[in-house]
Amino acid sequence: MRRDPIRKLCLIGIRANPGELNQFVCVFVLYQLEERTKEVGNGDNNPINVVPWRGLCKKKRYEVLRYGALQDTDAMATGKERSERIKLLDRVPVSGMKHFGRPFKEHLIGTHDLLDQWENSPGVCLAGLLHSIYGTKTFSPAALTTESRDDVRLLIGEPAEALVFVFGMSDRKRLLLENRSPPYRWIDHRTGEQTEIDEEFLNGLVEMEVANFIEQMPFRTDKADSVIRDMRHRFESNLSRMSAGARDEYNRVFDELFGRVPVSAKLGG
Repeated sequence: MRRDPIRKLCLIGIRANPGELNQFVCVFVLYQLEERTKEVGNGDNNPINVVPWRGLCKKKRYEVLRYGALQDTDAMATGKERSERIKLLDRVPVSGMKHFGRPFKEHLIGTHDLLDQWENSPGVCLAGLLHSIYGTKTFSPAALTTESRDDVRLLIGEPAEALVFVFGMSDRKRLLLENRSPPYRWIDHRTGEQTEIDEEFLNGLVEMEVANFIEQMPFRTDKADSVIRDMRHRFESNLSRMSAGARDEYNRVFDELFGRVPVSAKLGG
């Protein structure tokens, strides 16, 4: 398989200076993206409608939506930025899929919006937007198979797609309970294979898990005390990894679920 010049170039840019992206490189990436789009086309072997995305570079803030979380701020997305992100779902076959009795698309958007409200990076927010398109251990319907990973990388970037892949393929209970100290690993729920990850990647997965759980709670029918206690136990082990926004929302939701102050508040977390 021919190496993708876009991916190679963007990785060079990330390693060279993660805070900025040279203007020349931006222009060259746009050119290469258009050339790559012509090659990919929109045939049966291209489940995602990849299109050129202009506006890749900004004068004061660089945000590469398709190639990772390059940014110098974690501020919330503007209305236009949010709309551009949500439109990405038009290129993923989620129409007709359901999630706890409502359109799956609504859950994906809601998860993205929580991550955005908590001021996560664009990469984490985009990963939240597509977090379970490959299916998960407990949500078997899949909008795409993992054979489409290259297409998803073109859509949201390699770092964001990696989060989506691990979110879907990992044993997330073990991920949250067994990574209290390095080395951090995720365990493939299909094969049992363990793969090492860094702390920043783990923190992104924790944010996604909190957003995923909180967004779906009003629609779940399995709100047994045992389920709630199990999820609280997982989250209590990762309070230090949560953003302030995620931790506040977690406390609020579990306060309502249990009708009392959650353990985290008693611990001063």
